[in-house]
Amino acid sequence: MRKVVTSDAERRLFHRVAIHNKGVLRHGEHSADIEVVDISLQGLRVLAPQHELDFIPLISRDPFIVEFSADQCSPLITAVIEQNYRNEIDDVSAKVGGVEIGCKIRHIDVESLANLRRQLALNSDRSDLTEQDFSHFIDRILSSSISS
Repeated sequence: MRKVVTSDAERRLFHRVAIHNKGVLRHGEHSADIEVVDISLQGLRVLAPQHELDFIPLISRDPFIVEFSADQCSPLITAVIEQNYRNEIDDVSAKVGGVEIGCKIRHIDVESLANLRRQLALNSDRSDLTEQDFSHFIDRILSSSISS
């Protein structure tokens, strides 16, 4: 297996790509409505209201599944994730407390990966990103999920 080394310049290039998609975090029989805020070389960052996570643990031997899409007409992106952290946040404007969750992608199928690539291309505000840049970014996601 080829190991992908990421330089500081590459990390800065793909710091975060905002996608702001509604989705669901699933664990066993339980699910929580979430918003996938962005994706980076480290994985996904999602937001959820605190009450949505009442029955979803931070750590488990059972897989966590994230499902999201740009809209109802867009294909569903599904990934198995590991939660790296949870941070409580306060949205003063909405007067709602929530939780920011950092997620590492552990597995993503080929179809979801292709759909994610389209999402990244559509949502990147960097006009200078090339096809090779996106390929490298996807390779990083894949190597991260394969190496776990």
